[in-house]
Amino acid sequence: FLHVFAFYVRNCLYYDPAYQRLCQFTLNQNNALLAANIVTAGEALTVLAKQGIPMEKALAAINTSSGRSLVTSERIPDHVLSRKFDFGFKVGFLKKDTGIAVSQFDGAKMKAPMLRQADHLFEEAMNWLGPNAEHMRILEKIEREAGAEIAATPGNTSSCDPVERPNRVFNFSAGPACLPTDVLKDIRREFVTKIRA
Repeated sequence: FLHVFAFYVRNCLYYDPAYQRLCQFTLNQNNALLAANIVTAGEALTVLAKQGIPMEKALAAINTSSGRSLVTSERIPDHVLSRKFDFGFKVGFLKKDTGIAVSQFDGAKMKAPMLRQADHLFEEAMNWLGPNAEHMRILEKIEREAGAEIAATPGNTSSCDPVERPNRVFNFSAGPACLPTDVLKDIRREFVTKIRA
């Protein structure tokens, strides 16, 4: 995966043997962070779903605040709300990377409890789902335990078409790509005010 990773990390010169170990080391830790993000975002959104909060509105608020991540702004809106789980990355591949990341912590004599826990949860998910399952399906395990589902609100669409919506009309389920940040912040402020009321 080094050539793929180098696309995102421009300074990682994967073709130079001196950088290969650095690239692989960083890739493993990146995917450990991804795993942790998936689990924590899933837990947070599941409890919000259980409280009856529409996922589109919850994500709109989160994605204009400090909790935003790739998982909340792309993986969940694009591949989970529809219940298609169609990103195309196997849970076994992610578990392999989190396992290597844990071995790096062992070598550094670090406790690293949070990322070790993410590795443990993905091991459980792999045993439950099988190694070839889509990696975002770990959220189904969280949902089953909670009795709630991270899903789109009926009647909403999952994307914002720039041709049909030339003025970038807001669509909650589309997330931050459909509206300028300043407008989204206003919506988030209104949403938080209502929640606190």
